[in-house]
Amino acid sequence: WLETAAQRFNKPVRHLHSLAEHVIEHMREHGLRAHHVEGCGTAPSSRWVLIDFLDVVVHLFTEEGRQFYGLDRLVAEQ
Repeated sequence: WLETAAQRFNKPVRHLHSLAEHVIEHMREHGLRAHHVEGCGTAPSSRWVLIDFLDVVVHLFTEEGRQFYGLDRLVAEQ
């Protein structure tokens, strides 16, 4: 079930990871803790970062990652 889709992010992987860290910090400031993070920190070349806040799940992709994983196709099938 998808309520909101993310916009494209056409920046290098290191910017994607910086954005992920910013999202985690911003959500923490609003009382939400990330319960699980995939693709950030231990996977520095990851083109997809998933941050699970339980009620909210954030997916961050580079443009290359979005095309590779076919996110647009998956969303269209819903």
